[in-house]
Amino acid sequence: FASLELDPIEAKRLFHVLDYNNDHSVNKTEFVMGCMILRGPAKATDLVALCKEFYHFEKKQTDILKKVFDEIRIIKAYTEHNLLPSEEHPASPSEEQPEGVETDISI
Repeated sequence: FASLELDPIEAKRLFHVLDYNNDHSVNKTEFVMGCMILRGPAKATDLVALCKEFYHFEKKQTDILKKVFDEIRIIKAYTEHNLLPSEEHPASPSEEQPEGVETDISI
C-alpha cells in the first residue's frame, strides 16, 4: 500500500471502490486497474469528468421521477373520484383534471 501511496486504514473503502462490478469480490484486473487509477492525486480533468457524469445522471433521475409523480397524480385523481380512463379517453399528464380533483400528493 505504501508504494501506491494508499492508507491501509482505508482498506474497506478501497475494496468497495475497486469492486467495479459490485459482485463483492475484487479480481486481479479490478485490483490492478483500480490501484493504477488511484495512484497519486486525482487530475482536475478526472474530477470535471466525474462531476459532469454525475450531473447528467442526476438530471435523468429527476426527469424520470417527474414522470412517475405525474402518473401517480393522475392515478390518484381518477381513483379518488372513481373515474377510470377508458380506451377512448386515456389519461395523459397534460389532460385537464375533473373539477375538484386534488392532484397534489405527498410522498
